[in-house]
Amino acid sequence: MKDVINQTGFFKEQYQKFRKSVTDKDLKCFAGLKTDVERLKFVEERNRLEFPSRSKDSKNLEQALNLKEKGNKCFQKEQNADALSFYSQSLVMYPQDGDLTEFSIIRANRSATLYHLQEYRAALSDIEIALAQGYPKHLHYKVLDRKAKCLMALKQNYTAIHSLRETISALDDR
Repeated sequence: MKDVINQTGFFKEQYQKFRKSVTDKDLKCFAGLKTDVERLKFVEERNRLEFPSRSKDSKNLEQALNLKEKGNKCFQKEQNADALSFYSQSLVMYPQDGDLTEFSIIRANRSATLYHLQEYRAALSDIEIALAQGYPKHLHYKVLDRKAKCLMALKQNYTAIHSLRETISALDDR
């Protein structure tokens, strides 16, 4: 926190604004959170940070794909926290007018990392977005299988069975 206090610029302003708006009860709740995903959800739910919109020029396809590849390498080495970071950065850098299929693949890759980090709800969210954004049909079985595993981990067995059926159908379709 001291590093943030000594900085200048956008993040210091946002930190100060956020800090002034947080109650002691909020701080105790935040301190008890175990993962970055929980912390991000905490902040998002309160919607107290206002991030400037990034211009189209600040997005860079080459950098996004490079970050994706770094994520892939980390994932292969089972360095899941690093892979998550690279995939997330890749999604941020990906141009809005870029190929949605490639974007959906990055989402699906991040869902795999989230699954291995036992962040099942976040993985499910990325899976749904990947499927909605044009994830390649011949690969659907991968994310549908992961979806079923996430649902089983969350004890949503009935829905998991449905997802397993979708997985089998996707295998037949490829």
